[in-house]
Amino acid sequence: MIGSGPEAGQIGVGAWSPAFDAITPSPILIGVLESLQKTNNTLPPQRNMSSLQRSAALQGHFRKFIDGSHILHLHQVVDAYGHLSFRHPFRPDTFVMSLNIAPAQVSSPEDLIAYKVEDAEPVQENTLPGFAERRIHSEIYKRHPEVNAVVHSHSEAVVPYTISGVPLRAVSHMCGFLGPDGLPVFDAADHMQKDDHPDLLVRTEAMGAALAKHFDDGNKVTLMRGHGFTVVADRIELAVMRAVYTQKNAGIQTTALMLQGVTGTTGGGGVKGLSREECAGSDQTTRWSMMRPWNLWVREVEVNNLLILRQRFLVMPPTRKQGNDDLSIQLLDPGTLLHPGSVILGHIIRKSEIAAPLATVSVRFLGRAKAKLAVSDGDNGMIYYRSRFNLWSDSAVVDVVHEGPVDVSPGDGNSQSWPFTLELPTHTDAGLVNASEEDSARKACFLRPPGAAEAAAGVPAQPLPGTFYYDHSGSSKHWQGFVEYWIQAELVEHGKRSKVVQAALPVRVSPPPSPAPPISDLRLMTRKVAGSVSSQRLMPGMETAELSFRHKTLRLFGSSKVPTFHYTLHVQYPTVFQLGSMSTIPLLVHVTPNKEKTSDVIENVTRTVSLKFAGLELRTTTSVICPDKPEPYLASKTQKFPLSQISDFLRPVEGTVVLPCGPNEEPLDLGAVMGVQVDARGRFTSAPRHRLSCSTTNPTVLPSFTTYCVKVEHALYWEVQISVAGELWRGQGNQEILLLPPCEDASGSAAFPPPAYEEPPADVESSDLAMVFEGGFGLIATSASSD
Repeated sequence: MIGSGPEAGQIGVGAWSPAFDAITPSPILIGVLESLQKTNNTLPPQRNMSSLQRSAALQGHFRKFIDGSHILHLHQVVDAYGHLSFRHPFRPDTFVMSLNIAPAQVSSPEDLIAYKVEDAEPVQENTLPGFAERRIHSEIYKRHPEVNAVVHSHSEAVVPYTISGVPLRAVSHMCGFLGPDGLPVFDAADHMQKDDHPDLLVRTEAMGAALAKHFDDGNKVTLMRGHGFTVVADRIELAVMRAVYTQKNAGIQTTALMLQGVTGTTGGGGVKGLSREECAGSDQTTRWSMMRPWNLWVREVEVNNLLILRQRFLVMPPTRKQGNDDLSIQLLDPGTLLHPGSVILGHIIRKSEIAAPLATVSVRFLGRAKAKLAVSDGDNGMIYYRSRFNLWSDSAVVDVVHEGPVDVSPGDGNSQSWPFTLELPTHTDAGLVNASEEDSARKACFLRPPGAAEAAAGVPAQPLPGTFYYDHSGSSKHWQGFVEYWIQAELVEHGKRSKVVQAALPVRVSPPPSPAPPISDLRLMTRKVAGSVSSQRLMPGMETAELSFRHKTLRLFGSSKVPTFHYTLHVQYPTVFQLGSMSTIPLLVHVTPNKEKTSDVIENVTRTVSLKFAGLELRTTTSVICPDKPEPYLASKTQKFPLSQISDFLRPVEGTVVLPCGPNEEPLDLGAVMGVQVDARGRFTSAPRHRLSCSTTNPTVLPSFTTYCVKVEHALYWEVQISVAGELWRGQGNQEILLLPPCEDASGSAAFPPPAYEEPPADVESSDLAMVFEGGFGLIATSASSD
């Protein structure tokens, strides 16, 4: 099912293929998972692999498939036509190809489709179109269980050998796999049936089976008359290498034949190829060394502009909207703000023709938190880590809206609809999220009970978190984390062969607002920073005097003859603040002299402490956590958001800002002077005079947020620079601050409704943009990498 893992409620990776479950609603991801769920009684020997090992293996196949497709294009083995496939590593009755697109356009698992070896039909019905010649692959996999990868090419260098009668055989030491006797040639005309289309394409099972027989004698390459060639191997890298070197061998042999034609020589018997023994020896050597050219080719395609989109492979997008005339979801009021406990009203609609004597129409509400980490292994590869928490079971929030016949006659305007009602949970299901068998998965969770150090303590339930998405790419790490909710509709036609049609609609759930009234206790924390300045200007009457060389030298060497003023800077700042508060973020500052340490000569002199600079900055850290052994793998990214500043350097202050200086003085609220506020949508504003000139938009942040595998934390950073008798001194500090959601109004909803839901961008490079949104609070900011 779309967006549901193979084992409902499992923490961490999926039961069989977490990589498939990572990106929805890709046909391969949906189809293979459903196939595996239905056939768990025939698991292959690899079932003893851990879920993390299976995840790494599948991710490795995906990456190799994408790399291989681009390598074949780079070497002009394929162009807009031609294709690569691989047998599923855990399901030998399933193989994988791309959509019907050029190999160089393959860029993520979303471009892949899983097929059944038995009949070359998609594992999942209603998939996007695939290749017409996929039976080349299915029939080879069916007849030859040792084959795990197939390449089909229309190479112009090879086609002449399919029509000229000149045998293509191994003439280069890199091509021993071609053999010494000349490759067999498959002629589609010999296997045409009455209804076959005469275009030389292998469209039917019978024609595919005839081609597959050409590999019976251990042959690795078969030529196809007027068409191209097909290569088989036991792994993707070897199949790609053989395809590349088949074309190279053809070019070498053609050049040799041309030389003979030009010179009129035959070299004592024509072009001399490899002997049978040489073929066997060179084939063994090239198999042993095949990773050398593979790693080189991967590096070459990485700098090819066509491969820029391959970074999408590392992205784990949330569930996308899915629906058509076969089935769609329509909300009664799409603009309704959803919170935990809200009720969703809508209709399931069928518009296309159907005549089902018995069918079931159901709708369910689903939610999950997910994280994915891709970390460079230092050798042109990536290591993948995953975490998944289903927030409740698939059957927890379900409405079966119809059981019986479904009949929609053809014609415009004909349709059938069924109303539904879904009530959102208020909390996650603690029992479900603790159902994982792996302690490492339970341990990789931010929601640990206080004081609990072991995974056995279990993971607690929590109030339903809001919708959230974050994506970060760096030089050595790529990671995403999200919380998503969606409605999934399903129409099942019952009969000898059940048919299932699905639709999906993502919805945004906002976190519950804070209860009214707004908080008044900001839990101010005081920090005391000791400081001092030394200068002859501290002497009465010398405040603006020009210091002599002697005075400067005495100060440089810390002479006791230079008067020193000691003081303590007191700074008070909040540790909690609420979005939508009508007050400014306080930053209370005052100075108290330290007479005990101050030089006697100036001990009783009244001091004027002027402000030269003050700044506030919010630092937001987004973290994800994934299971690993022995300890979880954690990744985080901190973004800095300057809020406001007072600067007498960049913009002279109208009338010097003088800080209170004395033990009984009331502090000055610099936050009020700067006018720093945050509205209910997380947007910061400040007084126009103190707004940062470099900011084109007001920074926008989320409330503090923690769920199973994702966490957002905030820290308030402040800096104050003061002047005493013309001498400068700077103090700074930071403190974690809890940002609360806005409080509810009298009606029980958020005082300020959040903006409309916005899906994460599908075609934006993750290395250029980091997108975050949670409930109604959004953030878009350039993400500079430091890893």
